Amino acid sequence: QTLMGDRLTYTGTGKELFLGFLIVMAVLVPVIMLITGIGFLAARYGQFAQLIPTTIQYIVFGYLLGVAIYLARRYRLSRTVWRGIRFGQTGSTMRYGALFFGWLIASILTLGLINPLGNVQLQRIRMTNTWFGNRHFAFNGAARDIYLRWLLCWFLTPFTLGLSLLWYKFYELSYFVSKTHFQGLNFSM
Repeated sequence: QTLMGDRLTYTGTGKELFLGFLIVMAVLVPVIMLITGIGFLAARYGQFAQLIPTTIQYIVFGYLLGVAIYLARRYRLSRTVWRGIRFGQTGSTMRYGALFFGWLIASILTLGLINPLGNVQLQRIRMTNTWFGNRHFAFNGAARDIYLRWLLCWFLTPFTLGLSLLWYKFYELSYFVSKTHFQGLNFSM
């Protein structure tokens, strides 16, 4: 990738990625074992009792998915350099994980109708915590700007076999890029 004629440089290593994988496994394996053990114990008390560990499992993995997305983005940005200046990301991974999980549940409960609200809020968190050197990016998008297109996409999804989702995601990405700013610079796609 190039920006204004200069290449973006990725300084990450395979060793770092492998160590990150081992850390993830060191967290996930005990959690999976614990939840599985609770499931076996709950099986003694009937079908309803087995819902408890299953529910816990979905909550834990939904939350950890949000945390993993934020941590992966933080890692990639911290290893990206342009003209000798490093990108970065701040902000709480725990807070992002909780918000991600909350919007995931809200999306399920509303059959996806609330997606633009969650996507805009999560994008705002990602971008306002993105840095280039000692300056941060800004994001001024609003869900109301994209909501009608989402409703059209949502309605058309069964008739287009999901292709309307691709159309919408491209539109949403383009909108997010256009609402991202850095020190007076505007972006477009």
